[in-house]
Amino acid sequence: APEAAAGPVVPMAAQGLVSMAAAVAVSVTDGPPGKRPRGRAPNGVDGRPKLWDAKKGIWVDQTDPDAANVPDTWDEKMKKNAERQKQRRERGDWNPQDEECCAKYTKNTLKSSRIKGDPMLAGMLENHKAVPATPFWRMLCSNDYHTTRREITNFRSRQQQKAKKAAAAGLAAAGALMGPPY
Repeated sequence: APEAAAGPVVPMAAQGLVSMAAAVAVSVTDGPPGKRPRGRAPNGVDGRPKLWDAKKGIWVDQTDPDAANVPDTWDEKMKKNAERQKQRRERGDWNPQDEECCAKYTKNTLKSSRIKGDPMLAGMLENHKAVPATPFWRMLCSNDYHTTRREITNFRSRQQQKAKKAAAAGLAAAGALMGPPY
């Protein structure tokens, strides 16, 4: 009696086909329309890049009235990145090299134009090449040059690359002056 109430009896082989067809139909109609295609956005009629509408799964022209309903993904990404960074700091997963020395921190303290215009900063950088980044970071902060340890290590690696290129150019020039051996 319970089998009769369950519905029509379908042979086992046919049940597999019916359930597979139902699964395919569900997967085609349900779910998100698709991810954003890789690469640059195509240009719209006005020449500006189109916006990706994740709900529809298509590119939308910025002049299109539906474009006003498309969320601004750039702001969302920036907010998500700031939130992730905050969570990393709270978890202790934050890279200490990115830590600012104090509240007076300014970005790009070790910019070449600033170094050329400030002989005291240039002298400190030249005289303290061998000092580890952390004590040198504190020394710079106490002299009102507020930066991060990462900026110091990046500056030093750029200086090393310049020195290597200069040495290679010097060797090449010296070899050209000597002339070919006879």
